[in-house]
Amino acid sequence: MISGNIPTKLTLISRSAEEIENHFEGIEESINKIKVLPTFVADSVNENSIQRGMDWAGGRPWETKKYKGKKTETDNAPLTDIRIIGLEYRSEGGRAYKVLFGAKDYYADLREDVLLEAILSVGIEAGGRLNGEYLWARVGSQMKLVRIGSSLHTANLDSMQYKAKPKISIKNLEIGRIYIDSREFEHLYLGKYSIRNFHGLFHIYKFFFIF
Repeated sequence: MISGNIPTKLTLISRSAEEIENHFEGIEESINKIKVLPTFVADSVNENSIQRGMDWAGGRPWETKKYKGKKTETDNAPLTDIRIIGLEYRSEGGRAYKVLFGAKDYYADLREDVLLEAILSVGIEAGGRLNGEYLWARVGSQMKLVRIGSSLHTANLDSMQYKAKPKISIKNLEIGRIYIDSREFEHLYLGKYSIRNFHGLFHIYKFFFIF
C-alpha cells in the first residue's frame, strides 16, 4: 500500500519562460524549439512543499543568475491536454520526460511509470498527446501526474480512505487484532508487557506489537 493523497488545491510555482530544444543522441541539430514555463507543482496546504518550490525557482546554487518564482493557486481539476515534448537527461544516468499542461503551457516532469501505464492502457496520439484524464497526486514524497482510473490513482484513493478512518485509543485495543498505523504499516497487538530494571526497583509497562 502506498502513502499518498490527491490534493484539492495546487500551488504552481513557475520560473520565467524559456526556450528549450530537443536533440537525437549524437546529433547536434535540434528536433524542435518551443517556449515553456518551467513549473514546480506543490500541494497548497503543504508549506514545506511550497518552500521547496520557491527554492527550486531561485535557481541552482552555482548559477549566477537568480530567479524569483511566481505562485499561482489553482484547483486540482482533471487534465486532458498533456503533451510530451522532451526528454531531459540528468546526472548519474537519470532522466525525466517533460510535458506541457494547463492553459499557460506549464512545463513539468512526467514519471516513467506513469508514461508506461498510459502507453499500455490508453495510448499516445501523434504529437505526444496522452489519452485519458490526469490529476496531480502526492505519492510518497513526490508530486506526480497520475492517470484517473489507473492502479496508482486507485491506490491514492485507498490511502486517503485509510487516513480518514477514526483513530483507536489504547484502551480499545484488542489482543490478537491487526491494526494499521498512520504510515499504513500493519501491527499485530499482543497486549501489555512489563520490564524491571536490574535492581528490581520499578516496573515500566509498555504495549507489545509485532510489526
